[in-house]
Amino acid sequence: MKKLKVIVCFFIMLLGLVGFREQATASYLPSTEICWWALNSFFAPYFCPPISTNPTTVIGGTAGLWAYAFEDQIGFNVHTSYTEYSNAPQLLANLQYLNIHHVRDGMSIIPGSAPVISAMNLLGANGIKFDLLTTNLISSGTIGSDLSNLNPGDVDAIEGPNEADLTGNGAWAPNDATTAQTIYAYIQSNNSALLAIGPSIGGTATYANIGDLSPYINYGNTHDYEAGFFPENAGWGSQGYCSQVYADVAYNLCNAKQASVSRPVAATEFGYQVSSTTINDVDSGAQGSYILRQIFEHQSQGITKSYIYSLYDSGGQTYGIFSNDDTPRPAAYQIAGFMNILKDTTPIGSNCTVPAAVATSGISSFGVCMSNGQYALVVWQPVVGWDTNAKAYDIVTPIIARITYSLGFGPSTVTEWTYPFESQWVNSGPISPNAVTVTDAPSIVMFNGPAYPAPLPTLPPPS
Repeated sequence: MKKLKVIVCFFIMLLGLVGFREQATASYLPSTEICWWALNSFFAPYFCPPISTNPTTVIGGTAGLWAYAFEDQIGFNVHTSYTEYSNAPQLLANLQYLNIHHVRDGMSIIPGSAPVISAMNLLGANGIKFDLLTTNLISSGTIGSDLSNLNPGDVDAIEGPNEADLTGNGAWAPNDATTAQTIYAYIQSNNSALLAIGPSIGGTATYANIGDLSPYINYGNTHDYEAGFFPENAGWGSQGYCSQVYADVAYNLCNAKQASVSRPVAATEFGYQVSSTTINDVDSGAQGSYILRQIFEHQSQGITKSYIYSLYDSGGQTYGIFSNDDTPRPAAYQIAGFMNILKDTTPIGSNCTVPAAVATSGISSFGVCMSNGQYALVVWQPVVGWDTNAKAYDIVTPIIARITYSLGFGPSTVTEWTYPFESQWVNSGPISPNAVTVTDAPSIVMFNGPAYPAPLPTLPPPS
């Protein structure tokens, strides 16, 4: 069977070299996912992923998600015990402004903290659910006691310990495994609707030390930071897991899969720290585009949940899309507009196919289907927008792209939503599918929507 997989992989590699020769020649080396599931005996159940600089494009259209499912897979890291988060109504208003339904926080901060309990109950009552981190070697009794402070339905996931490899405790790996089993036992006995997410590591350690937790989790875990590099980068440093180069998305995913062989993976932390003067940080104008593009990079490689780090600046760090005094960065406007253009309250399913595809090289795309019969094709150039070494913006020349339709599809209208730098999303009305302007910032090509859609309401931060 293994030999057959290798042969299939080799055949697909040949097809990739021939069939994709005319595809995007971007100004980066795309992640080399070539057959690493199938060639590694540890991942024997897996087959080769598609080989392409645009792995979301499929014959007959563009693969993607139903809008409700898409927004349901995105969350933010928050710290409700920190001063920056102490205004719970403001926290709720900001999350609603962003159309976000999931947040990640710690469980150990709950006992004895009335403000934390009040904030969590407020968010939960308004449909914003918590993924709560546990401490290592927590007991089922402690989990139950901590959660008893909250209202039913406030929590939808319990996660293993956070980056225990950085604590200096030499027993972190077996302790992580024990804690995962404890979480699983609690969920099975008390609330089987809760999701179990595995533990995360924060250094260069290997998830193989923990062992395969697949029987005890719904999702594996990775912290997928790309420093100040653009999301589609091919990594840096030495070659490692699955023949990937250190720290690109595929490397981090492959490492995480060692503890979640038969389960999907969640990126419970990823994001970009803001500074225009520090190497490996990004300027505020690049933060939002990079975050959105990394969400799509996650989806294309099989990371199906993405928790952005973070909502506010805190702890002396500047990862927030709001500063620590609640001032929005451009990323807040960019992400809020994006999530509101694609807002959909009707759950239909998960995967979908948009019956249109980009026929111009140098473009990446992701499809979103909406319950009202509209389709969206998110398009962008997977190139450097902010040069983290030069600490300057790269000049990205727009590409005028052509979109083709699947057989039998003829949209009534085609419009494009774009995000001008540090401004609101705008839609200029009908466009030709043969002349779609694409930059490094994701834009949304909408099919079957209003010919002249009403502008988004001005989205100032809640006061």
